[in-house]
Amino acid sequence: NHCWICGKEASRLEAHEFWEYDDKKNIQKIKAIHHLCSTCHKIKHIGLWCYTLRGKALLKKLRLTKEDLIDHFCKVNNCSIKDFEIHEQESFKIYRKRSKYKWKQDFGKYEYIKDNLQRINKKLI
Repeated sequence: NHCWICGKEASRLEAHEFWEYDDKKNIQKIKAIHHLCSTCHKIKHIGLWCYTLRGKALLKKLRLTKEDLIDHFCKVNNCSIKDFEIHEQESFKIYRKRSKYKWKQDFGKYEYIKDNLQRINKKLI
């Protein structure tokens, strides 16, 4: 009952899949699934939460701001806001590059959850 990233104890944790990417063969493979606190999970999906109308509305409803997420990131990573901004820009650069291609997904030992993940992802889009 602790967040895998920040170590925060929480009664409710959220599952997040960690992927590795083969950029030559366009294969993404689930490397692991870990439990995250809701704040760390929102940071992992910051594009959804902070750059879409739906995400912004949900954050507002939760009485959270992008700055709250950035503060958490900086505290956990012992870094500055500038460090966060550089990390975010690099992450979005990689995302834009990878989004140009169709990816094959390899669920490996997590094959049994494939249908659930695909259903959840369709709801998010």
